Order: sequence, then structure tokens, then C-alpha cells
Amino acid sequence: MAEVTYPSENQIVNAYLAESESDKGILLFHDIFGYQLPEMRKFADLLNAAGYVVLLPDLYRGNPWPLDADWSNHETWRQSHSPHRVMQDVINANLSLRSRVDKVVSIGFCWGGDVTFNFAQTEHCDAAVICYGTRMNASDTAKLKCPVLAIFGGADPVIPIDQVDQFADALAQSPVESELRIFADAGHAFVHRPQPDGQDNAQQALDEMLQWLSKQI
Repeated sequence: MAEVTYPSENQIVNAYLAESESDKGILLFHDIFGYQLPEMRKFADLLNAAGYVVLLPDLYRGNPWPLDADWSNHETWRQSHSPHRVMQDVINANLSLRSRVDKVVSIGFCWGGDVTFNFAQTEHCDAAVICYGTRMNASDTAKLKCPVLAIFGGADPVIPIDQVDQFADALAQSPVESELRIFADAGHAFVHRPQPDGQDNAQQALDEMLQWLSKQI
């Protein structure tokens, strides 16, 4: 496990790299709390132990949402990270990872799930796992270009279940192979930041994710 960097738009982007001898890679996209969150590093290590080279880039370039921040400022902070700049950092992270592996899967949580959804609409992604993306436009499922697994919590206070159902309907009609899994009693962030009583759901989601990935790359 190591801290690495890669170039993007004349800047240097930091990343966490979990190496292995595998020819299969995972681009792991963090939630709003950033790539240094211990739970993100732990999840990267779990994926690495399952046989993948994992690259976790700092898509906020050193400016994540602080754990103790005033939520009234959230939208202003969010808008400071332009989707165009973020996607350029994603594409360049993909180039960096592909210098080490043959196939690349994207996995993202919350905000990172939105990033994964957008990345899956490009030619650069071989498969995608979207965990509770919060601001995905269901109509954009028609633009998907790789297989997708979507995971949601049925008791997520951030994403209403009718929003999940709408996305599920659109995903089922998309042009790619897809699966959508709802964990009925799970809340937000249950896969990568599980509560003490949510460990079983987290483990089951990870197991299903890895099984699905094994069929894709």
C-alpha cells in the first residue's frame, strides 16, 4: 500500500495505491469525506486482498467535506468541484491504473457513486459498481456503455425509495447488462461505513460485489 501521484490537467493528483500481481484493476471513488477517510482505505485493502490492484484517487484535490462542517455551506463547497475537472482526474487516474493492469472496474460510494455512473457512460470503463449514488439522472442510464451493478439501502434517508425504484426501472431498460440490489433494512453508506449493527449487510454486499466482478473481468 502506498501514496502515489499522477498528472492531470497540468496538476499532480494524490492517490492511494494497493498493489498486487493481478492484471485486474479497480478505480475506487470516495464519498464526500475524501480519499484519506480510514474507511475508504480499509475498503481499498479489502478489494486488494480479493485480488485486485486498487487505485483510490483524491478527486477533491485536498479539499474534502470536513466531518464537522456546517451543512448549510455544503452546496457551495460541492460546486467548487466542477464535474469537468473531476472527470478529467478520473480519466487520467484510469490511464495511470491501466499502465499496471489490462481491465479496469469502477466502484464508487455516494458522491463517488455518481462519479462512477458518469464514468460508466464513457468508453474507458469495463464494468461499474454504483453504491447509493445520490444525484444520478435516471434517463442517463440510456448512455451507459459497460455492465453495471447498483447497490442501495432500502432504509436510506438520503435517497428516497421511490427514487431508487425510478432508477431501477430505467436501468432495466438500459443498453447494458445490469443488476440492482436493495438491502431492505440498510441505511446510507452501509457498504463502506457500516454501523455496528450493519456488519452483516456490509459483508453480504461485499461478497455479492466480488462475485459479480468475477463474472465481468
